[in-house]
Amino acid sequence: MASAQYRFSHLGIAQGLSQNSVQCVFQDSEGYMWIGTQDGLNRYDAYSFRIFRHSNNDTNSISDNFVIGITEDDAHNLWIATRNGMNHFDRKTEKFDQLFPDGMDKKYFHNAIRHLYKAQNGNIYFDAHGSFYCVAINASTSAYKISKLPKGFPVAFNFSADARGNLFAADSAGFIEFEFVNGIYPGPKRIYTDTSFKSVTKLTQTYIDKSGRCWVINQGNVLIYDLLNNTIQHKYIPSTIVSCVGEDLKGNIWIGSVRGVIVLDRDGKLLGTAINKQGASTSLSSNNVLSIYCDKAGLIWIGTSEGGLNLYNPLQDVFMICRNEQDQEKSISDNVTWSIFQDDKKLFVGTSTGLDIFTLKESDFKKARTFEENVVSNIFLQKDIFGKPLSNITSVVEVEDNVYWAGTRNNGIIIFNSEGKIFSQVKDDSAFLGSNTIFHLMLSKDGTIWISTINGLYHFDFASKNMDAFKTDPNNSNTLSGNYVISTYEDHEGKIWISTTGGLSCYSPSTKKFRNYVSGYNDKKSLSYNIVTSCMEDSRGKLWVTTLGGGINLFDPSTNTFKSFSQEEGLSNNVVYGVGEDEKGDLWMSSNAGISSFQVKTETFTNYFPNDGIVSSEYSQNGFFKNKAGEIYFASPEGLMIFNPAAIYQSTFELPVILTSYSINYVPKNAYDVSIGKEVNVMWNEKTISFEFAALDFANAKKISYSYKLEGFDNEWVIANPGQRISTYTNLPYGDYIFKVRIKKNGGQWSHEYLNFAVHVIPPFWFSWWFITGEILIGLVLLILVIRFYSQRKLRKRLQQIEIQQKIQFERERISRDLHDNVGAHLTYIIQSLDNISYRTVKNPSEKSTEKIDELSDFARDTMQQLRETIWAINKEEISISALHEKIQDHLTRLKTAIPFIDFKIETNLNRDGILKPSQAIHIFRLIQEAINNAIKHSGSKLIVVKMNFQKPKLQVSISDSGKGFSKDADFNGHYGLENMKGRVKEMGGELTILTDNGMGTEIKFEVPV
Repeated sequence: MASAQYRFSHLGIAQGLSQNSVQCVFQDSEGYMWIGTQDGLNRYDAYSFRIFRHSNNDTNSISDNFVIGITEDDAHNLWIATRNGMNHFDRKTEKFDQLFPDGMDKKYFHNAIRHLYKAQNGNIYFDAHGSFYCVAINASTSAYKISKLPKGFPVAFNFSADARGNLFAADSAGFIEFEFVNGIYPGPKRIYTDTSFKSVTKLTQTYIDKSGRCWVINQGNVLIYDLLNNTIQHKYIPSTIVSCVGEDLKGNIWIGSVRGVIVLDRDGKLLGTAINKQGASTSLSSNNVLSIYCDKAGLIWIGTSEGGLNLYNPLQDVFMICRNEQDQEKSISDNVTWSIFQDDKKLFVGTSTGLDIFTLKESDFKKARTFEENVVSNIFLQKDIFGKPLSNITSVVEVEDNVYWAGTRNNGIIIFNSEGKIFSQVKDDSAFLGSNTIFHLMLSKDGTIWISTINGLYHFDFASKNMDAFKTDPNNSNTLSGNYVISTYEDHEGKIWISTTGGLSCYSPSTKKFRNYVSGYNDKKSLSYNIVTSCMEDSRGKLWVTTLGGGINLFDPSTNTFKSFSQEEGLSNNVVYGVGEDEKGDLWMSSNAGISSFQVKTETFTNYFPNDGIVSSEYSQNGFFKNKAGEIYFASPEGLMIFNPAAIYQSTFELPVILTSYSINYVPKNAYDVSIGKEVNVMWNEKTISFEFAALDFANAKKISYSYKLEGFDNEWVIANPGQRISTYTNLPYGDYIFKVRIKKNGGQWSHEYLNFAVHVIPPFWFSWWFITGEILIGLVLLILVIRFYSQRKLRKRLQQIEIQQKIQFERERISRDLHDNVGAHLTYIIQSLDNISYRTVKNPSEKSTEKIDELSDFARDTMQQLRETIWAINKEEISISALHEKIQDHLTRLKTAIPFIDFKIETNLNRDGILKPSQAIHIFRLIQEAINNAIKHSGSKLIVVKMNFQKPKLQVSISDSGKGFSKDADFNGHYGLENMKGRVKEMGGELTILTDNGMGTEIKFEVPV
């Protein structure tokens, strides 16, 4: 019933590794794993491999595909030793410098670098063609200098260096030291000579451990040289050809050989071995081990010949697994286990095919490395009292000294002793047990036993031999919540908590009544699920309830409410079978997806899966037990698991989250620039940017959840889908952003941001500050020039208009003066002359001459009046309608004085005033004047009426009389007055209408636009 002491997961070609012969393994300062194979260099990020290979057409590729060694200098660049030359890998450019030191021909195929080593002082050492070289690194500039060590430095087969730079090597004569003095190695110092090394000199290994001791290993010989105390210990291991040496975080020494792995403690004591086992999926993949490496998290990486990589998680060693082994006398009878019980000397394991009773050497497994070492003997019960096969032992309990009861699924209760003797059997054909299917047995503090069955709950009193049966009564709320009873539990007050498929029941022995708790629809404070699997009261007095679909519940007796914890809070699965408490007060529970630990103080979960070393993903109902030593047992369909929570190693290594790659417009970029603090710059026209990230957890990559946020763009954290580690953004507005990634490990809480870097989307140059500033300045200058141009143009135009207006005004004034001074003077002279003549003719009258003179005088006065009216119009730039109205009124007043027998009236309807051009005003005045004159001469009317009506945009004017009128068919040819009137109206864009008939008077109407 062997428990695999070292269980490995495997990485090979099927997982993306370039080749299955792994020569070396190394973890760099970022957390990446670098794996050197015989066909390429691999970079591993816990999810995928990136492969670097030699190319004949690329001088910046690695010099050879056969990689022998890898290390990293203090400038964080890699050094890779190959079968054909040394390589310096610049992380910033992702280019290789192919280095062929003196004496090496890069065209020669086998320029092998045999050993590569970085000392604690930062120097890097390697040997090639029997010569030793030292590489000195300038960490600030990444510059390096390679120098050959003195010729007197002897050929050694393997070497190491201490913190002072002293070299330690093994050669054909034993163990030597080369002191580093003032930057040189003056010569060797022999420490130990052993002629037994001669047979296998080329495979002798040296190793400087963390405490500064030098280990020299050759076949079955191990020398441990204490450099401080100058002492040597000689130890022995199984004789084998040793190929490599490594050290884990506890200081244990791992030795690789052609026969597997040997593990020694720090004092050289053999702890165990790991070999390949045919058909064992978790054994070493190949016995020919080529390399061993311990990473920062404590994982052991073992490279083999043709077997790929083997990954060992020390956490797995905590979980001891007991399975059925056909060739083991102390094996459990069946892998399908159901129940566990342990007292001081015996361990009882119920399986699907019987009951195993083991006699223990120790009362707990702390002092024993394996199950076999602690088991003295075992008894296997396969048949009941009637000789029928026993199956499915579901529960075991000790009822009195050396008397045990075992519950079964089909055979009722078996009563037996620790030697395997069966006393009796209780079945459903007896008077007081109603079912052969027993799920759980519990011995209460008062010495009575509670029996959970498929058909109710039973309570047996050993003193009175009385059996009470409890079943559900639908009409009585004080009865059991369900007849399908899974388990019972007694709290510190003596109350019995019963887990059923119909909810949770609490039985009070004092009142003999039940109180039931069930799940309420949409009630978060009620029980989370009605199928209850177990109850447990912790050391704080809190009651925890597990369910078959609602996770785990915390019961508050003060309010009779429940607080549930499920997958949403980090639990691996909502189907929980059982729960127990460890020595620290944390809870451990089994589920349908492994084992979960619940930290009560922080209310966070830690989940464990098969790759962590646990036995199975699925576990058995009621298959939980905790012994006095604090060890926890879990039964499962795949075997029995035993572990002590106190022994679980919690690594303090801070899990790195890195940007593994990013691309802009689908063109890959170098992510290393971001890792050293640079920002990601994106041009405004580069539409698509993608980021790929990873938490470098090589043991639990599948248990990492990711969420990311581009601060400045995303309002909320984006939770990535399982397996998704890429975020893509398109058409980002230009500006500054912060890309953040956080993780949730193993069902815990979201971490603080681990990955945090700037993203700068560069705007087009026309949005840059200098361009915008220039645009503004140029715009201002252009605006000023435009304003100045139009202002000057407007000013020139205004000046031209003023000049024209002045010229027009001047011309008006000149015409007015000329008319007044010349024409007016002449008319005045005529009038005066005629008046003198008229005066003279008064004394000597002559009728005809007097009339003629009067006529000339009236004509001259009329001409003078028209001249004044013309001058009135010419002298104005514009004339209002109201001013025209006044002028017409004046004219009618003069006519009334001259012609008293005719009545003249003017009627106006002017809602608002309008403006007329001088030409319009004089035209309208002359039209009215002409119409009135015609009426005076021809109509014989005693009343002439002028009407003016202004409704913008037209002015309507009518001149009417009540005279004799004239026929509509009259011929107006030769009547120049009417023709002139029509011409004036047409010139103004208006219409003239004459309304008349014989004996009906005459009305002349016209309207013109204003």
